[in-house]
Amino acid sequence: RGIAFMEALVRTVAFTGPDSVPFVSRLQFGLMRGPLNWLLVAKGNMFLKKVLPDQVIRKLTKEETLAYHAPFPTAKDRKPIARFPREIPIDGFPAKNHTTMTAYALWLTQTQM
Repeated sequence: RGIAFMEALVRTVAFTGPDSVPFVSRLQFGLMRGPLNWLLVAKGNMFLKKVLPDQVIRKLTKEETLAYHAPFPTAKDRKPIARFPREIPIDGFPAKNHTTMTAYALWLTQTQM
C-alpha cells in the first residue's frame, strides 16, 4: 500500500548546521532572496535556466525543459517564480511559512494515510 506524492518541499531548509543545503543551493537561493531577485529570476530567468535543472537528480529532457518554460515566456510571467525563493522557509524566515512547514513535516511523519 502506498501513495503517489510530489511536493516541492517537505521540510524547512537550513543554510547553517548539519542539515544545511549544499553551497551552490545556498548561493543560488541567497541571491534570489536578495535585492537582485527581479533581475536574476524575472529578467535573467535564472530559476528555470539554472536552479531547476540543478535541483533535479537527472538531466531533464528537452521536452521536459520546454514544458517547464512554457508558462513563463516573459519577465512579467515570471513574477510567481520570483516570489517563490522568498517564501521558502530558510533558517526560520519567513516565520509564518516556517511554522506551517514544520507542522506539515510533523504531520507527514505521523499520518496513517
